[in-house]
Amino acid sequence: MAFTYDPATPAGRVRLHLADTDAGAFVFDDAEIDAFLDLAAGDVYRASALASLSVASDAARQARAVAAGNLKIDREGVADHYRAQARAFLAMAAVGEGSISRD
Repeated sequence: MAFTYDPATPAGRVRLHLADTDAGAFVFDDAEIDAFLDLAAGDVYRASALASLSVASDAARQARAVAAGNLKIDREGVADHYRAQARAFLAMAAVGEGSISRD
């Protein structure tokens, strides 16, 4: 699994949006980031939204609440967070429609 991070590239900007910038603990490899960009026709915000939805799907699959005595760890809201993040990226993509890109 390859990892590169250059915020001057579209793939790097997707990583920047996702905070997936640590080579030692990355979520997506380069091929996956490129696949999101392909699915989003090169739109960085839409690719970021797709990646966020992917993380949300994984979080939903693993969602559970665990309690031990007075301590409760609830991971059930994690998927909702990533879905909200995806909606925010899609809103940013909509604002940018029709604008001129510097790429």
